[in-house]
Amino acid sequence: KRYLNTTVTDYILKRRIGYSQQLIASGLPLIDVGFQSGFGSVSTFIRSFRSVMGMTPSAYRRLTLPKE
Repeated sequence: KRYLNTTVTDYILKRRIGYSQQLIASGLPLIDVGFQSGFGSVSTFIRSFRSVMGMTPSAYRRLTLPKE
């Protein structure tokens, strides 16, 4: 905590969300993104993503993926 200026739990959560951002950008379905990022359920993934990023994973996908 002293070196990272955050708790271990928050650090791990932010790492998981960072990894999920990479998976979302790769075009993987959001259900798979949640499970591959280490979340036990889709609802937990969405709630955690929203708390860290301020938006849902689907809103993030719309912002990051190019328009077709």
